[in-house]
Amino acid sequence: MEARKLEAWLATFLEVAKFKDYSPNCMVVEGDREPKKGICGVSLNLELIRAAVERDADFILVHHPHGFWNSDPKLPRGTLAKKLKLLLENGISVYGYHLPLDGHPVVGNNAQIASALGLFEREGFARSGEGFVGCQGLLERPVPVDEFMAKISEAVGEPNVVFRGGPEMVQRIAICSGGAANNVQELLEHPGVDLYLTGEPKEQTRQLALEEGFHFVACGHHATERFGVKALSRKLEEKFGLEIEFVDVPNPV
Repeated sequence: MEARKLEAWLATFLEVAKFKDYSPNCMVVEGDREPKKGICGVSLNLELIRAAVERDADFILVHHPHGFWNSDPKLPRGTLAKKLKLLLENGISVYGYHLPLDGHPVVGNNAQIASALGLFEREGFARSGEGFVGCQGLLERPVPVDEFMAKISEAVGEPNVVFRGGPEMVQRIAICSGGAANNVQELLEHPGVDLYLTGEPKEQTRQLALEEGFHFVACGHHATERFGVKALSRKLEEKFGLEIEFVDVPNPV
């Protein structure tokens, strides 16, 4: 498969045109190798690029295309210059997909977490353009919050921050991976949410959880966004026979 044909397929599959994003969702660096063997990771950093070079990868798939956000400087200086030099010298392409990979109903970060936690009757929230980034759904039955917290720890990772403001029994769960504490305000427009799972809080999050009566759980920006690139990679392996390895560059944030 040619690099640009893979980009075109990803654009269609992830419905990138539906989302209003502050990141390009595309092939952000075009190498000169046919994409057969790749690595995937949460964020484009020098560690991940060096791992791609060591593994003789043709391409990198990431959720955070650091260095290529719309607000980033466009001049290839400093760290960006180092990244580009490594990538282009080794012919490595980079594909980056942000909000479309949060919100995809099958391979998205939030859909994958919802599946791992056993949610059904799902619907979207946290609108971005014509798409939804987050999702909410129901557990099969109400469960004690401590039991569900243990399930979160097993499926996603040990929470960094917990504000317990909700009921002892939880059933309606909302999820929005990464830095989505601001979406609490929109969440409050959907009455009945018992627990909100995201990556990190804001200063005002504690008071909102306690005053509005829901549990807030933050498991880390990085930890909640490992799911999408893994699931998308499995899809690419199945459909196109590509070989993709997940490389985790740990980040406690």
